[in-house]
Amino acid sequence: SGSNNGTTNVCGPLPTPPTVTATKTASASPLLVGVSGQSYAINVTITNGPTTAPIAIADTLPTGITLSGAPSVSGATLSGCNGAGSSSLGAACVLSSPLNNGTYTITVPITVAAPIGAQSGNNTANLSGGGDPGCTAATGEPCDPSTPDVPVANPSNVTVTKGNPTIANVSGTQYTATYVINVQNTGGVPGTYTLTDTPGFSNTGVTLNSWTVTPSNGGVVNPSLPAVANNTAGQISASSVSIAGGVTHTYTVVITFTMGTGATLACNGNPNNGAYNAAGITGSATGNSSGCGSLPNPPKVTATKTASASPLLVGVSGQ
Repeated sequence: SGSNNGTTNVCGPLPTPPTVTATKTASASPLLVGVSGQSYAINVTITNGPTTAPIAIADTLPTGITLSGAPSVSGATLSGCNGAGSSSLGAACVLSSPLNNGTYTITVPITVAAPIGAQSGNNTANLSGGGDPGCTAATGEPCDPSTPDVPVANPSNVTVTKGNPTIANVSGTQYTATYVINVQNTGGVPGTYTLTDTPGFSNTGVTLNSWTVTPSNGGVVNPSLPAVANNTAGQISASSVSIAGGVTHTYTVVITFTMGTGATLACNGNPNNGAYNAAGITGSATGNSSGCGSLPNPPKVTATKTASASPLLVGVSGQ
């Protein structure tokens, strides 16, 4: 008779290891120098989970960019990372294990101090671990995310300047005061503004009749330009006009007015003296600028009357 030693052989597939992949983005493009609230996001995706080991997160930030606080993660635990002021996440920054299938977003808050022309904000992180044999300390793996191209720029810097007026006589007691207003953006990205103009002529002896506003270099006039009124701000540009970095918009304002008597002719730089006028902007920035010039003395008409003879003679012709 035969015999059986009782041994049974069982063969089955090996378990599939976890897969770790990642992407990385910046909160803005371009990243702006000196602006708070900016960050990188590292999105870590787990398939075939759960992970069987922690995931190390190595990330050296670009020149001029540092952490503004400790990185954080949603739905998992992140530990050992550097904090504010550091130029990297450090050598001990890890995601805990096990992590189930899903995507976990690591937020890396940053401070951008790089000047224009410095290295861009492009950045690559190096992830390793999780039990994924294809996610190691080597670079260029599917778990090593890079941002798209991210430039670094100065934020918009929109300002307004206004010159003193040129006063010209139209006829008689009617004059024009011509002001030039410049709205400039010296920053690296577009900004917006809404421009107002406030005449502050002498309260007595002057009547403002009308005004015209002529833009150039990209300025846009308010399509519903209000009537001119002394001591009243009138919106002379369209609302939220866009202005690119390095661009100046110019507005030429011509106010037609009539001179009477009792006006304060000299300008002391304050409202209600001479031909005072102030411009202001709101939008990406808030600013004001004023110009002032002395009002002209209106023409004066005087008269005298005489008789051709004294006494006038009765019945004599030619008098």
